[in-house]
Amino acid sequence: AMEGSKPTSLIAIRSTIADSLALASALNLVSESKRKSVSAFLQTGVDPADPTYAYHSQGIIDTLNSLLKEFRAEKATLDEEWGKAKSTFESTIKSLTNKISENGTAMDNLVTLIEELKGKIAVARQSLVTADGMLKDDQLFMKDMTER
Repeated sequence: AMEGSKPTSLIAIRSTIADSLALASALNLVSESKRKSVSAFLQTGVDPADPTYAYHSQGIIDTLNSLLKEFRAEKATLDEEWGKAKSTFESTIKSLTNKISENGTAMDNLVTLIEELKGKIAVARQSLVTADGMLKDDQLFMKDMTER
């Protein structure tokens, strides 16, 4: 598309080029020398009939095509990395959700077990109190029998 745009069309898309250059600079996809040459071109008033302009236009188009190629390669790399990270995140979330569910079930089972053990402890405590009372009664009886 940019190859087909010659001097007049290039002037018409100056803001698009400036935006693309800013994006490429922010992503560190453009070398300092390329950024300076494109910035210098965008800052100067250009006469399409000027032979100097016609001479440099192909270099600018080549620079922009190079930037586009580098940007697409970087985007493809980042998309691939994001896909891997997203897959890892999703599997981690699924694993943690399963563990939470399993832990919830285990906690419910333990609450039931605690209630059962509380009942057994209460029965054992009652038996202990009864046995202690019987022991004291037997000791008292033995003491009375020994004293007679």
